[in-house]
Amino acid sequence: MRYLYFACISILFFSACSKDETTFPIEPEITLLSAGPTTITEFEDSIQIVIQYRDGDGDIGFENPDSFSLFVQDARLPDPDNYFVRPLSPIGSNVSIEGTLEINIRNTFLLGSGGQETTYYTIVLRDRAGHYSNILQTPDITIIAQ
Repeated sequence: MRYLYFACISILFFSACSKDETTFPIEPEITLLSAGPTTITEFEDSIQIVIQYRDGDGDIGFENPDSFSLFVQDARLPDPDNYFVRPLSPIGSNVSIEGTLEINIRNTFLLGSGGQETTYYTIVLRDRAGHYSNILQTPDITIIAQ
């Protein structure tokens, strides 16, 4: 009887201590949560983009502020803007992580001479191992003259 009691207690203890093994791929995955406003006045309004990230080995972000992890490209321009992201988990920890990042785009302006333009942004995230995430695209954003 004593052994049966010990076995039941052990099973309960180990089942309570087992952690939920949520695993993600080692390549970052990103999801667009929000982007807006969808109509802005040039030089006045900011665009806020919120993305959710998931990474299986937690190697998103760099210690060196001259290394970039986040790339946001205005469809009207040939090159993306590069953003520094601090390490989102301790260096060398190899843990699955998930969370949100907020991107604030300020001082957007018209490139042409018209009264308004429409654009969208594409977003990609790179980890320290050089893996790139999927590419996100925001809804269209209309920029109007001041």
